[in-house]
Amino acid sequence: KKYNQISVSVVGANGTNNISKYYYSINDGAYTESTNSSYTFTGLNEKTNYSIKVKVVDTLGKESNIYSLSATTDAYVLPSITNVSTSSTSSSITINVSASGGTGNVVKYYYSKDNGSNYVESTSSSYTFSNLTSDATFYVKVYVKDSNNRDSSVSATSVRTKSNVKLYN
Repeated sequence: KKYNQISVSVVGANGTNNISKYYYSINDGAYTESTNSSYTFTGLNEKTNYSIKVKVVDTLGKESNIYSLSATTDAYVLPSITNVSTSSTSSSITINVSASGGTGNVVKYYYSKDNGSNYVESTSSSYTFSNLTSDATFYVKVYVKDSNNRDSSVSATSVRTKSNVKLYN
């Protein structure tokens, strides 16, 4: 059972003759014929209950009774950002992101320094914006995308570049 598929394994007892074919149906749809005792229904909706029917046919073409079961697909677990840390110089800010995958793995990171108006895509969990104005506040937003193209929620913070005023005595 996953968020978009259900796998069925049949343990069939042979009668007088050996089992030759397996038939699988979902939500009373047409049966899919297979010579394999396991089958996976794919492309399903998450958090949905499905009715599955299975029957077998022996080498003489005799059908078994129909075995019915129901299964519910899992909820999709989105990736999430667990921590965002920032550091700055007078002309740059560096953002470090810790993220965890849910159902999929984290594959891309998105960084914004202008409160989400523009994002930079990266495969790295660390990113540096450079050539910035000193002593200025930047509104950072970060999110991640997983291997199934699903987004985490956006994490927001602000960071100020350091002042580059030099003191002379």
